[in-house]
Amino acid sequence: MADFSAPLKAPIYVCLLTYGCQMNILDSQILSGNLTRQGFVVVDDETAADAVLFITCSVRDLAERKVLGKAGKLNVKRNRRPEVVLGVTGCMAELKGESLLGGKNVFDFVAGTHKRHLIPELLLRALCKRAAAAEVTAVNAEALERLGIALSPYMDECAPSSERLFAVGRNESGEGPDELEAMRPRPWQAFVEIMRGCSNFCSYCVVPYARGPEVSRPAEEILKELETLAGSGCVEVTLLGQNVNSYGKDLPKGSLSFPELLEKAAKIEGLKWLRFVTSNPQDISDDLIALMASEKKICRYLHFPLQSGSNRILKMMNRKYTLEQYLEKVAKLKAAMPDLWLAGDLIVGFPGETLEDFQATLAAVEKIDYANNFLFKYSERPGTAAARLKDDVPLEEKKRRHAELMALQGRLTHEHLKSLVGTTQEVLVEGHSKRNRDVLQGRTTHYANVVFEGDPSLIGKFVPVRMESATPLTLYGSCERLTGEEKLTNEKETS
Repeated sequence: MADFSAPLKAPIYVCLLTYGCQMNILDSQILSGNLTRQGFVVVDDETAADAVLFITCSVRDLAERKVLGKAGKLNVKRNRRPEVVLGVTGCMAELKGESLLGGKNVFDFVAGTHKRHLIPELLLRALCKRAAAAEVTAVNAEALERLGIALSPYMDECAPSSERLFAVGRNESGEGPDELEAMRPRPWQAFVEIMRGCSNFCSYCVVPYARGPEVSRPAEEILKELETLAGSGCVEVTLLGQNVNSYGKDLPKGSLSFPELLEKAAKIEGLKWLRFVTSNPQDISDDLIALMASEKKICRYLHFPLQSGSNRILKMMNRKYTLEQYLEKVAKLKAAMPDLWLAGDLIVGFPGETLEDFQATLAAVEKIDYANNFLFKYSERPGTAAARLKDDVPLEEKKRRHAELMALQGRLTHEHLKSLVGTTQEVLVEGHSKRNRDVLQGRTTHYANVVFEGDPSLIGKFVPVRMESATPLTLYGSCERLTGEEKLTNEKETS
């Protein structure tokens, strides 16, 4: 019996293509670490890979279409390297399952959201089957020779097999990949998963079906990971969960609640900034608001999805709050933290949404004064409750409403950024600007994007930046040097 967890005898090159949310980004980082430990080499260039693994999202139809389109293009390139494996994991793999194998599909294996730990074995089995069937050419001769060495312990067991390489469904044993092995491209920043799944069943959302019910990680395991990260130089952590406010509800009585976990995390020496996503409005507590207000390590930015400004639509979405209850929570948050910036999620064109419903959303956005919003046109997701409703808002009307909402949010975002001009903000430098490698890019506590001139040695560090101008999406500033007695301020200086 072959040991599919044994170190490889020769390198196998794997490219991970990641789509979707922060949870998928973390999954990619964890898989990168697990594969690297075994001897795989993770590469960014898909053309140099022996295998390409798609880490997928199913929240929107567009996300799935992007994956299928990209996979189709890569399949054409297998005319030159037929031994290359294409695999799929994540929400799309869990929901579509075995239908992604065979027929016109190009994938060699499927691993659902609860079967990440099986990916190395599925990958090796798929490579054996393809390598055994591939003809040697001038293009792939060197790669096949290397793969022959790496796959030699598995070839006899795997190559002749007609087994469909498919693994989805709940993992009852609780076995999973080692989260502590995640390979993070920026060692000073980290996503840390505190829970998986969702139990809210919003009528438009596939997440409960793709990731299962809410399951919290033990607090001691999370805090140990945070301490390890801090000890290795990590200064900013984002705690992840489909609904972080529900953390601990599935754990034994006496376990930490989310505010209690966050309070302990804030006491870890070395961690300077804490963020968390996503926060479901119905579950945010007064204890959490009080902690956020008193703990300066918790950043002044909160993702707080509304989805619609119409109570009728909110009820159809199975959101468990009214607009009035949402606004009450917003009032509490802003009273406790006047400098807090809010971000939201909104869906336009939900089945049955009238112009009056849409106008209610526009009015709510204006009233709440969001700093940012993630805006989506409704797309039907098979298997959800909303899929049983008539998708009666025409696509062109969805596009029109989306554009109008984008314009409104663009104005609000620009106003928030302009409010910081003339102030000095602490900025965590993330790297070079994507548009101009000669300047640096970073984020404020409000998650505002900042570009400024500075030495590359500042990357990964906190620096004071004087904000000089603002475009609709970006602040531009200059790096300042402050003496020990000077303090950063979020208030404009008076002349």
